[in-house]
Amino acid sequence: YLEMLKRNGGNGVQVEFVSTNTDDNGICVYGYEEPVVKAFQEKQGKNPFDLPNHDPSWVQFRADYVTRTLRELREKLRKRDPEAPMTVASVARDRDDYLKVFQDWPLWVDQQLVDEIHLWFRTTSDVSEVERQVRQAAEIIKGRCPLVAELSCYHVGSFQDSKLLLEAARRARANGADTVGIYRSHAVEQLDFWPLIGRIASL
Repeated sequence: YLEMLKRNGGNGVQVEFVSTNTDDNGICVYGYEEPVVKAFQEKQGKNPFDLPNHDPSWVQFRADYVTRTLRELREKLRKRDPEAPMTVASVARDRDDYLKVFQDWPLWVDQQLVDEIHLWFRTTSDVSEVERQVRQAAEIIKGRCPLVAELSCYHVGSFQDSKLLLEAARRARANGADTVGIYRSHAVEQLDFWPLIGRIASL
């Protein structure tokens, strides 16, 4: 990450979590590499291959690796540039579904590991979903860092109807989003949404 930052001349880092492979319970299927399995056995005295993939201790153990990675990145970024922001973008989910994909972002907020949380509404055009999930996130964050509702008009199933996109932005702001982002610029161009972006910016 730091090498990319240096090479591209950015002013900060955003760690983007995209969709991942999950089992029938919605649990991420990664983490069975030998070093992770060995570390879990030493700490818990259990073999994860003898546990269901959704075992809470096994899920949390793997999620802790992601938290550790972010903590180490945060520390190194601060040493390099104390003012450089570090943000996280996560595909929006309901409150209890983030840990299933090892994204323990309420803990990241608690430990001040991130400067902004971006909830990415990637493949939805359901305004009630935006309302609910933004409200849930805002209740967790409680103003401790900015919450960005990142609405897509690019992906299949996203907000490609101007009225729906505007309503989603309104509901996001009304339910605790500090700001609204639109993904991505060439889709805005193709859909002729620039006038709409002006209306969203004034919310």
